[in-house]
Amino acid sequence: MDDDQSTSIVRVIAAALIVACVGQASRAERPDDFGMRWVRSHPFTIMGLAILPKTFDLDEYRGVNYSALLAWKPRPTILQSAAEADYPWLLHLYGKEGPTPAFQQRVRGLLDEYEANVGMLVNDEPTLHGLNNFQQTGEVLAWLRATWPDRLHLSNIGPPGGERRHYYGKIKDPTPEQQQEAGDYSYGQYVRDYIRIARPDVHMYDIYVFNHGEGNESGVTDYWYQSLWVNRRAALAAGLPYWIFVQTWERPAGSRGYNVRLPSESDYRMQVFCALTYGFTGIANFMYCPGHQRDILMPGGDPSPLYEPAARAHAEVARLGRAMRFLTSTNVAHLPGRAGVRIPTYHENWKQGTAGDRRIRSIAILDDGLHRHGLIGHFRDDDGQTYFMVTNLYQHARRNADECAVRVRIVFDPGVKTILRLCRQTGEVERLTILNPDEGLVIHLPGGTGDLFKYDTGGFAGIE
Repeated sequence: MDDDQSTSIVRVIAAALIVACVGQASRAERPDDFGMRWVRSHPFTIMGLAILPKTFDLDEYRGVNYSALLAWKPRPTILQSAAEADYPWLLHLYGKEGPTPAFQQRVRGLLDEYEANVGMLVNDEPTLHGLNNFQQTGEVLAWLRATWPDRLHLSNIGPPGGERRHYYGKIKDPTPEQQQEAGDYSYGQYVRDYIRIARPDVHMYDIYVFNHGEGNESGVTDYWYQSLWVNRRAALAAGLPYWIFVQTWERPAGSRGYNVRLPSESDYRMQVFCALTYGFTGIANFMYCPGHQRDILMPGGDPSPLYEPAARAHAEVARLGRAMRFLTSTNVAHLPGRAGVRIPTYHENWKQGTAGDRRIRSIAILDDGLHRHGLIGHFRDDDGQTYFMVTNLYQHARRNADECAVRVRIVFDPGVKTILRLCRQTGEVERLTILNPDEGLVIHLPGGTGDLFKYDTGGFAGIE
């Protein structure tokens, strides 16, 4: 065994001892389901990444109907604004070498100086190996859990669609076996390994799907649905709540290899309501502060064309989120349109009995058009009551939500006389009467938008 191998083994053993010892200390004070409890005891998390203090105004930020602030790097002006207003904020910091004394001192100083902090987001898109890897990220999270057990601690991983070696990470002078392993390393394994090794309180990932010339008319690539499905399944298996970074930025072709366009209103709503349909309980915008050609703000700090549409969508998400925080996703199925749409990867078309629910006899999208299709997500609460969310997936780069609206007919078993809907506009529970069982219920969904329903067997979880 050479010196490099010996040093590597010693480091791995030491890291394991750190995580084990810190984990034992924190377990005495923290329940294993802390992340779930945190999500349920806080407003539905909607936040934007803020990094540029010159264009940051807390009142303007709040105008997008965010429930928390994501401070990317410790900018005193931004942190002071949140602390003085007692506005909840999460802090992102890199800890690529683990919880070193310098890192610990830095975090302690920041959290002592600025109040209203509710958690930490450590590193970004870590990999299995290399700098900024799962093991080092897990060590930092373990130290944070032990030091601030009442706060939320997480990281964020990347999307599918890249080279498999990107998930595996870089190894200096890899062996042929390691090269083969890197080439075979799948996105699903990447997600599972991250959760197992890093042990975050909440599972989070990012994905940005709207490019110039692509996805203009409900044309998002399959890896959008693949990412939702794979991350949802892995988080559910680990008993973790799960969050997502969605696209609110634009960088044109020729700019560092990017060709990303600013989402339209229907694009943006499709991202956030689709995520709700999969059971995500947190939405983050990349970005809020202007770091690109356009974000939620323009480069000079003025609101971009997405500011008001995002604010309207967030208000609706927050109302539904009062209940969504308490629900567990049990299934997601595709609703094909009348003109036919290829089933997204990892999905099956809905059929009677999906998720064990035979009370819905049929669901049909009534409007013609190649890209008019949707999703249905099924849920249950802790009392075993069942819910479902129907979402219109139709979006277009140059059309708003009303221009992409569809009608959906849901026919129930004749025994179902009423159905409950949590109103997106008011937050009130509506009791809808089904007058004709053969006609069922016809709902109108703006582009990219979903409605949350439950059977009339009791109230919505989380709604008094």
